[in-house]
Amino acid sequence: MLGFAAWAGWRWVQFGLLFFALTALRDVAATWFLLTRRPDISGHRFCTADLLAYISCAMPLLYVPGPDHGKLFFFASNVLAISGFGLATTALFELGVSFGISPAYRGTVESGVYRYTRHPMYTGYAIAEASFILSNPYNIWIYAISMLLYRLRALSENSILKQT
Repeated sequence: MLGFAAWAGWRWVQFGLLFFALTALRDVAATWFLLTRRPDISGHRFCTADLLAYISCAMPLLYVPGPDHGKLFFFASNVLAISGFGLATTALFELGVSFGISPAYRGTVESGVYRYTRHPMYTGYAIAEASFILSNPYNIWIYAISMLLYRLRALSENSILKQT
């Protein structure tokens, strides 16, 4: 995750977009929680779902900024990025030591934003990543793949939670 944070930081320097700065901060925070997380008690072994989870973490780094569409688009894009990352970061801190990239059982969280949706982190990412569709319509393909990967991650996580 620190590698993803460095990549996001480089993209921020390259393009000056808030989205990439927030992605870098997310990945630094995720690294901390990965280092301090609870062990997986489900006996889950590395599989395709794990690989897809790591690929989905990298997908936001592939977005391509579009031409400058003016202050309104820039403002709307930043509002989406801040709102989405705000929700995702809240979910990350509520998960705390239960956080992981790969699907695993490290306990469940049913308080805070998890009272309202089972996967608030993915919802937040979907909102934040939508900001790139505003700036460059060609990003719709990256967005579609990213959303598919989040969906597959959610299904895999739900499957593991049902088994416990």
